[in-house]
Amino acid sequence: MSKISLDKGIAYEKKIAKKLSKVFGRHIVRTPDSGSISGKGDIIDPVNPLPIFIECKYSKAFRFGDLLNDNSVLYNYWDKLLLQCPENQKPVLIFQGGHFFKDMVMLCEHYNYFYVLSFTTNYTTIFNYNKNIKFITLQNFLKI
Repeated sequence: MSKISLDKGIAYEKKIAKKLSKVFGRHIVRTPDSGSISGKGDIIDPVNPLPIFIECKYSKAFRFGDLLNDNSVLYNYWDKLLLQCPENQKPVLIFQGGHFFKDMVMLCEHYNYFYVLSFTTNYTTIFNYNKNIKFITLQNFLKI
């Protein structure tokens, strides 16, 4: 990965951590050495562990069609996330770039994230029923 790509990824992780801190009223930060094999995810609360395991990805190559293509780079990231996610946390992929001008959230359809995060929400969702995955904007996920 080039230094420019790495810097963009770090900046994106910091942006998401700041947004989550504001919404949850918690000290949420980018994981030190995020991107290495830390097993902690990209975003953590160093004091009180989060019930979700968050990975963040920013790429100009993301396309809308990736949502429906099980072999796309988004699903490659998702599959890697599922392998890394501890059993006591729920996997969440937050991404932006390319055709996605807003932050997007990729999560398992069958998990009740909103109960876990103490949120109730109405949201517009795109489903991939083959993988039981839904996509929503981060704004709707957090109800900012």
